[in-house]
Amino acid sequence: MNRLAELNELPAEEFVARLAGIFEHSPWVAQRVAASRPFDSRLALFDAMRSAVDSAAAAEQLGLIRAHPRLSARGRRAELTQASAQEQRRAGLEGCTEEQAQRLDELNAAYFDKFDMPFILAVRGHDPASIIATCTRRLGNDAQLERRTCLGEIARIGAFRLADAVATPAGAEILAMQLRLAALRDRGPAERAELVREWMLAADLEVSADDLGGLLGRRRSTGLNAWNLLVGLHYDSTAHAPRYDGHHGYLVGIAVAQQIRQQGIRLPFDLLVFAHPADERSGDLSGLADPDALRGCVALAADDLKNLDGALMRAALRAANIDTGSHAIVRQGPSISHRVEAAQDVQLYERAAQTLQDFLLQNRQTATYDA
Repeated sequence: MNRLAELNELPAEEFVARLAGIFEHSPWVAQRVAASRPFDSRLALFDAMRSAVDSAAAAEQLGLIRAHPRLSARGRRAELTQASAQEQRRAGLEGCTEEQAQRLDELNAAYFDKFDMPFILAVRGHDPASIIATCTRRLGNDAQLERRTCLGEIARIGAFRLADAVATPAGAEILAMQLRLAALRDRGPAERAELVREWMLAADLEVSADDLGGLLGRRRSTGLNAWNLLVGLHYDSTAHAPRYDGHHGYLVGIAVAQQIRQQGIRLPFDLLVFAHPADERSGDLSGLADPDALRGCVALAADDLKNLDGALMRAALRAANIDTGSHAIVRQGPSISHRVEAAQDVQLYERAAQTLQDFLLQNRQTATYDA
């Protein structure tokens, strides 16, 4: 794992060598952003790399597209880079049925014949069935749209690989995510939800979505029949009900999930991050809960989920096939007043993330919950 601070200080050649595989067989992408250092977050580094691709000549873009391997072409594993092989394996392509393998090979061939380039999909979060469905649908597109789509998928692949390869402090990443959501304030909820989904996947969370626009990211525990610990909400002890924390809450949860993953920490409970990007009741207007005020967990029963926040959370749990009687929620202190300078304070975010991470580590031995 590379630390961003170290990457910022490396000679340009070493910087390029470390990041050469982020975009498949295309070290020129890293080479073109080396002079733009230092980057204050991994997302800033990714934005620079994506801009380098977007501003590249059409021939270079096509070369980047053609540098990618075909999906699930059995017998061609030796041709895959380590990153590509791992991505395809995680999507279940090695374990697909003979019928699925044959169908995907047929679709790959039809796609290449039509567009003269390989079918590209960021497969994290997909399975063989969804990959086949996506390729079938995209075969109906025209060449110009497919080239743009492939570049977009390559960017997603690059973002996931960068998250696997580069570690950054949580506070800087939370601020970067918050600013990107703010830039999408006037866009539709689907675009915000897709961005949050990508961040969850980059943190190696399993993501499920409900019909109300909610997302639930899940990091599975080491044990069976484990409790599910929810973050992205806090428990209001006065109203005896969960309260949605908006962007600030779930961004802290995503960042902490990423930190835990980077450190190789396994928890005895499933860590769930609840987000509802389509919900405008809180959004940018929500305050960050007191970053130093985690006070333990409270077990929730169905009776505790009757308010609007609880109904949204119940829908997300149901979509993820999670029993509503087997989860707990972080009990936090009162929310602070929303101030622009507080929402944009990296140290405040860093402190909130560190407090949550410390809480998780302190409770990973006993995993007890106070009702």
